[in-house]
Amino acid sequence: MSVRVKKLLNQYFEKELGNSFVLPDANSIRKQREAFRERFGPERLAKMSGPELLRELPYNVSGDQPMDYWFEFKNDDSFNTRLFGSIRGGSAAKFGTWQDKNTLKWRVKKAGAKEIIEINEDKAIEVVNSRRTEILNTVTILEKIAPQKYKIAPIEFQRQIETAAPSWHSMAWFHKYLHILFPEQINWAATDAYAIAELYRAGEVPEKSGIFAQDCQKIQFWNSLPVMEKVDPDLRYFCGHSLDPRHHFAVNLTDINSSLEEMLDRDFLGFGPARLRDLTDATEFRKRKEIQDLVKVAFEDSGITPSSGDIQDLTLILYHQCVGRIVTLVSDSSKVLAVGEITGEYCYRSGSNLPHQLPVNWHITEPFQLKSPLQFKRRLTELDVFEPAVAQIEGELLLNGFSPWPNFESLVDRPVRKKRNFSNDEGVVSNSGPLPPMEGLNKQVAGMLERKHQIILYGPPGTGKTFHAVRVAREIIARENFNRLSAELSSAELERIYGGVEVLLTLRFVHSIQCIPMKILLKGIGRLGMDLNWNRVFSEEWSMPRKLSHKNASC
Repeated sequence: MSVRVKKLLNQYFEKELGNSFVLPDANSIRKQREAFRERFGPERLAKMSGPELLRELPYNVSGDQPMDYWFEFKNDDSFNTRLFGSIRGGSAAKFGTWQDKNTLKWRVKKAGAKEIIEINEDKAIEVVNSRRTEILNTVTILEKIAPQKYKIAPIEFQRQIETAAPSWHSMAWFHKYLHILFPEQINWAATDAYAIAELYRAGEVPEKSGIFAQDCQKIQFWNSLPVMEKVDPDLRYFCGHSLDPRHHFAVNLTDINSSLEEMLDRDFLGFGPARLRDLTDATEFRKRKEIQDLVKVAFEDSGITPSSGDIQDLTLILYHQCVGRIVTLVSDSSKVLAVGEITGEYCYRSGSNLPHQLPVNWHITEPFQLKSPLQFKRRLTELDVFEPAVAQIEGELLLNGFSPWPNFESLVDRPVRKKRNFSNDEGVVSNSGPLPPMEGLNKQVAGMLERKHQIILYGPPGTGKTFHAVRVAREIIARENFNRLSAELSSAELERIYGGVEVLLTLRFVHSIQCIPMKILLKGIGRLGMDLNWNRVFSEEWSMPRKLSHKNASC
């Protein structure tokens, strides 16, 4: 697997580097690294006194753009911090200590607790001196390892850095500092999820011991491709930038193998029992326990005794925002029957043996064998990204031409699978009669849109603003344009809504790229043929700042 994936990646970059896949300018990146080194490099840090460290490293009232500011926010001609991995978010406590601009007191998070406490200047100097000491210790290790960077064992690499920096090695700022100065040894991704994703999405099993071991794996992986000899060592890590994290489901089809062809032909992942009522109302809840309780009640109301795992499986697909997840259908724990990507949220289709469905774009329908069998406790399980099966599945997707890199699919001749012919657009019967009225939040939002023609969804992050906006918009479009419920839309109709080869209307969402609240309007829901100037809408109406008490608006 690894050899085949590497061969394909080498072929791709040979063809597309400098064409569809363009790297940043090496000279510009190098100058920015030098600007950082000149201000905060190990030679400079070693000469700083305690008070000077307080001015140059943490956020404080007297220093001009200290190092922690460079890590998070600096973006000008001399240094663009986002080119070296983002660590924005959270509080200044992640850097150890900082000076409150109102009280002028130094603050720090209390050890082993969430509480923030005040400390005197001497204690603050101890904190920043600890940062400096561990930086300098680690720099010495990296300079010593440099000649054998492509040969050292990942676990040993992790161990040496942990020894050199016992207090700070797990912090994102520490990793970013080392990456800026040692890009040939330390990769750009400073957070675990992204560091791991760049391995399993390239078909490599991530090392569990830590992010520096994963850096070692990635550096050695990319340098094993012959084409990388043409790429500046400072830029090779950019090749993995598009490999973002994603979750994996696996489904044991032992009990429902007879429905495999229907799921593949109609592009869905389905669950029973067939007599269990529509569970769409469960998507209104945000807490897992609330959803699970509703599913239990639905079984009781339907007079059905759930089989082992039924309630857990349905709770799982109702609780998670599943779009973008990879789902793998497995038989006998190791035989993969199909691999696809979930393209929509839960929908109910009456008349099917598996009416509780998630729309899926099936990418692979030719069976293959997993080298490491999966252990199923129930029909549906979430896979740990460290499982070898995840890397193998992602490798198979690459070998079948599915990748975020532009023009990657042109390298692979995908087999065309014949689907059974279902009547009227993949077996969905058009609704010729009146639709039932909308209820709940859908009814409330639709009514407001009818009266006001726009709506603001307002609330803190993670409360479901985007999720509910998508859900309501899809319901309105389904009713207005297809005369059916959104849960009855076929994959072809969803493609026409979200944008595809034959785009009849597009559901589009714009979010603020600034870390300030924004007024974002839900617009563009109408009949087919509506023509909107999205550039004008964005510039004139979607970028107006509002003071919303640190909450967000979304659409």
